[in-house]
Amino acid sequence: SLHYVEIPFLFNLSVHEKIDLAVGIAPSYLFKHKLYGSYFSIDENLYTMKNFDVQGMGQLDFFLTEKISSSIRFSYSAVNIRNDAMTAWFNNNLSIVLRYKIK
Repeated sequence: SLHYVEIPFLFNLSVHEKIDLAVGIAPSYLFKHKLYGSYFSIDENLYTMKNFDVQGMGQLDFFLTEKISSSIRFSYSAVNIRNDAMTAWFNNNLSIVLRYKIK
């Protein structure tokens, strides 16, 4: 279980009247973590995690109607999030969003 605070910085490009493309980076800070085995938690002294991560990010926005839009966003770590050189862990995330504009 990894808990991050993330701030994405995206450059947005309108490629069509109803489609936007965004790319950028998302630095993040790991403020809490806990690893679990099959039926137990793993002692935090047995592993170390990096407190900071930087992810590359890409996003597509679809404007379906004047009030309804949707997005799909993918991000992937640029660096290993573990301090252990023998183990490579990378964060990846896929987000799907549906929006309704009230006003």
